[in-house]
Amino acid sequence: MEPRYPRGSHVLVYKTKRVREGDVIAFRLNNNPTTVLIKRVIKKNDDGSVTVEGDNKADSLATDPVCRPEIIGKVVLSY
Repeated sequence: MEPRYPRGSHVLVYKTKRVREGDVIAFRLNNNPTTVLIKRVIKKNDDGSVTVEGDNKADSLATDPVCRPEIIGKVVLSY
């Protein structure tokens, strides 16, 4: 399966911290400003973090739950 957003894709992100299950979000990996990942929210956790998963599970990097400060926003457009 091809990734929905291949490396180098351009995306438009609506800056918000309010996300729901099913949203595709952009976030900084461990607050590193040079590493941005795009994944789908699969679960909201009680502590305010979210669990994410890549759509291409065979080639997706595993991540810990994403805390709110790491979230940049929702992906609304890809071009």
